[in-house]
Amino acid sequence: MNKFNLTFWGEILPGKDPQQVKLHFAKLFGIDDPERLDHFFSGETITLRRNLDRKVAGEYFHKLHKLGVTAELVKVELDSLNRRTQEQKKKADEQARTQQQQQQQQQRLQDQKEVEERERELEEKAIERGAKALSGAANLKTTEAKVKSKLELPRKSTAYHSGTGKHQAGEPNLYQLKAFRNRAQVRGRPAIAREKTRKGLFVGAAALAILLLLLGRFASLTAQTIVSGPAGVAASKQGELLIIAGDYLLIHDRAGVASNSIAADKLGLKNLSAPVSYTPSGKVLLQASSKNETDNKVILWLCDLTQESCASVGTENPATTLNSLRVHDLNGDLFIADGSAGKLLKLSANGALKSAVDRALPDKPVLRLDSGLLFINSKQGPAISVLRYEDEAFGQQLDEILLLPPPALEREHTRVWDFASNGNHWWVTLFNPGNGDSALYLFDRDWNYVRQLSRDEMNLAGQLVNWGRKVLLFNQQQSGVLRYGAAGAEEAIFHSALLEDIINERARKKQLTALAWYSFIVLLLTIAIGGFAYAYFYSVRALVYKSRPARGADPLDDIADQIHWVQAASTRSGQLRHASIACVILALAVLITLMGLGVSAVQLMAAMIALIGPFAGLQLILRSEPEHLGLSNEQLVLVDHRQLYHLASGPRIHYWGPFVIIDDVVIFTGTVLLPTLDRSQLDSLVRPLIQAGIRVDRKTVMIKLIESHHPVARAIQVAALSLLAGMILVVLEQLPW
Repeated sequence: MNKFNLTFWGEILPGKDPQQVKLHFAKLFGIDDPERLDHFFSGETITLRRNLDRKVAGEYFHKLHKLGVTAELVKVELDSLNRRTQEQKKKADEQARTQQQQQQQQQRLQDQKEVEERERELEEKAIERGAKALSGAANLKTTEAKVKSKLELPRKSTAYHSGTGKHQAGEPNLYQLKAFRNRAQVRGRPAIAREKTRKGLFVGAAALAILLLLLGRFASLTAQTIVSGPAGVAASKQGELLIIAGDYLLIHDRAGVASNSIAADKLGLKNLSAPVSYTPSGKVLLQASSKNETDNKVILWLCDLTQESCASVGTENPATTLNSLRVHDLNGDLFIADGSAGKLLKLSANGALKSAVDRALPDKPVLRLDSGLLFINSKQGPAISVLRYEDEAFGQQLDEILLLPPPALEREHTRVWDFASNGNHWWVTLFNPGNGDSALYLFDRDWNYVRQLSRDEMNLAGQLVNWGRKVLLFNQQQSGVLRYGAAGAEEAIFHSALLEDIINERARKKQLTALAWYSFIVLLLTIAIGGFAYAYFYSVRALVYKSRPARGADPLDDIADQIHWVQAASTRSGQLRHASIACVILALAVLITLMGLGVSAVQLMAAMIALIGPFAGLQLILRSEPEHLGLSNEQLVLVDHRQLYHLASGPRIHYWGPFVIIDDVVIFTGTVLLPTLDRSQLDSLVRPLIQAGIRVDRKTVMIKLIESHHPVARAIQVAALSLLAGMILVVLEQLPW
């Protein structure tokens, strides 16, 4: 086994702080005495360690170089007696050399003095000759002396180490190499991988199960939070206006100024819904479910808003669905249209059933009381039926009014959506049941067509409500309420400040709730995908390491001088830089094209993030440590970017495409676009040895590249992560925040 002495003469590398270097040097060798430390840096050659093997010597050499000092490894070939004799002889030679140098220095000083004296004599003579020449010369020509500076002189080359051997092109620093070891952790990889596979499957399945359970709940919660406009509107005889918005009752005075807001839970209610109406006594009838009940059954309630109290209306009400509700202005009788049962009901003010009749009702029945008659929209066509409402003749039809205004015929408005009377006119909304198109028409008291009313501010069919001498038109999807005068004149749109506040608050809550739910769903989805991907990766890892057990690397000491190293490709750096420039140009072209197409700022940022990945990956490959490939007889020696080496021959060598593998040591031999090693030497010298090995599949190469943290694997990971980040940005932009 070769042995080495580590020698040092106090030389500090350029750019290093001397004080910091001395401090770390003293810490490395345990030197406490400042004078002794200064002696090490006096310029005298000192042997720091003796008889070191190659590995330990290389470690010391690497540490000293990292500290910032220059050291030398001297190979030891003599026995201890010869070494002492050689050291004594070396000291004597040094003393003799020192004395000789002193004598030579004195001689040089003497010679220099003599030369200076001769130069002065020659200079004086030259001055005399020059003066004589100037007196007779008419013109003078100037010339420039060519003097070589130190930068133009050839530099002295530094040897790779202190030996006399010549350093090969493509050869690594042998002192910095680390051998691959088949440790217990390496041998236990299959069992560890199987355990992690089970954990990954459990985490992925649990996250997926929770995600599926929560998706239905998420859909129901988001549907309940939507408030875009009034769900119901009612007006009292005194001109008070009531609006249902979510679980709030919003009260306004006769001028439309908001005066109060009552939450449903204060009334002991929840799930407020239309229809809503005032009674002659000033109380309010509305539909809701009890706050204390769990079945959420919706029934009719009579509420005193001044006392903030409500009571259910009777127990004899057979109606299951209140589609329309009207209150008699004099005696308080209730008229109800139950669309699900196909019945018309008449109840007393306390909820007792007075009369009921079966009748075919439209999908959205509308009841109106006017001039002692009950009016209801027809199921068959654009007509309104006139009925009696006395107890003994309740529901008997007296007449059928057919509504055929010319604009309605052109647009095929063949059904009545809503209607109301006010003053000397009737307001009727007709619609097309095929496409939902609708319009508002004005008729006189005898049902003669007057004109079509403008409804530009409302896109959908709305509900009609009398508010004193005015008619209001509202829709649950719009916050503004349209107002018309007694003759159909358009007035300013009515906006409730309380309603706007609730809409904005619900919108904020909806946005925050949606953000929280989307974040939670994305997190669960990410965990599920990540868990299954984790399980798949470790299942493949278990198969790879189970079928291919590792073996430790043999020392290189005995064959170090016999290894022929493949040269690095001369065009590697240039082509990588060209590829980086091409990536930048392509990215700029894509971004300019996207800007020309008018994509959003988020999409442009997503594209930019996705395009950064390949460029960053190329930079990782360009800045990584070079890899080395050598051959000795029938063996290949691989040195990866971590300076980890392995050597093998025959079936112990694995390959796929440009990758050569021995256990965990992977090197990339290069391609046409990304060259690494000299192609001619690879084909002539190394290719036969590689092909004598085993060609593995992509999964094995993937596992080995990830295990070794290879620059190519890191570059692919960076590109994939940047692409994924860009895709996530695009998806997030599309979500309904």
